[in-house]
Amino acid sequence: MGQSCTASSVCAVVEIAASSASYDLGDQLRAYRRDGVQEYVVWRVLDRELDWFVLREGTYDRLEPDAACVLRSEVFRCLAEVPRDVTARIEQNWAR
Repeated sequence: MGQSCTASSVCAVVEIAASSASYDLGDQLRAYRRDGVQEYVVWRVLDRELDWFVLREGTYDRLEPDAACVLRSEVFRCLAEVPRDVTARIEQNWAR
């Protein structure tokens, strides 16, 4: 946990996917793993789901929420906290 990020590395990629979700979670996921992207987040619009992956020892593990049901970045500890109910919050904001 708490991997370091350097100026020459890509620390995280965040994507919004609709029709491209199968590509993003397949070929794209493998490409980012190969390139050493430490965290990969995909918001699947049609499924209303958020997938958050953390690169650990060369493979992506799905980030699990903590006891408060919050997903916390391992790379950007102070910057990234995403409640697991992010779908409802996004939809509420879009409805305004």
